[in-house]
Amino acid sequence: MQAHAQICSDGSGGAIITWDDDRNIVGKYDIYAQKINANGVIQWTPSNGVIICNATDEQIYPQICSNGFGGAIITWEDHRNAPDPGIYIQEINSIGVIQATTLGIALCTAENRQINPQICCDETGGAIIVWQDEREGEDSDDLYA
Repeated sequence: MQAHAQICSDGSGGAIITWDDDRNIVGKYDIYAQKINANGVIQWTPSNGVIICNATDEQIYPQICSNGFGGAIITWEDHRNAPDPGIYIQEINSIGVIQATTLGIALCTAENRQINPQICCDETGGAIIVWQDEREGEDSDDLYA
C-alpha cells in the first residue's frame, strides 16, 4: 500500500512526489520518490519509485521540498530505533540519485520520541525542518528545528 503522498515543484513545470510504501514487507513502510515532467512522464528509474530510505522497521509520514536544483529534500518519521522514533532526511538530485545511503541521515535521534516533521526550503538549496519532540519527557511536546 502506498500512503501519505507529498508533492513539490521541480522548478521546471514538473513535480517530485514522495510517499511511504509497504511493498517490501506488508505493514513496514519505506520511503520512495518519483519525478514527473510537465507532460506527466515519469523521469526516474525505476518507474515505480526510487528508494529514499529502507532502514529496518518503518519510515513514515514523508515531507518534501525542492532543493532549488531540480531535486528535493525529504524528511520523515523513522522507527528504526523503536520505540523512540527519530527524524531523518535525504536529498535526491535532479536525475534521481540519492545523496546519502538508503538509510538516510539522522537529523534527530534524541531520547524519547521525535515525530511529525514539517519542511520548507531555505531558498539556498537547503531546508528548515521542525518536529514535535519529547526529549524532556513524554508529555513535553516541544518543537525543535
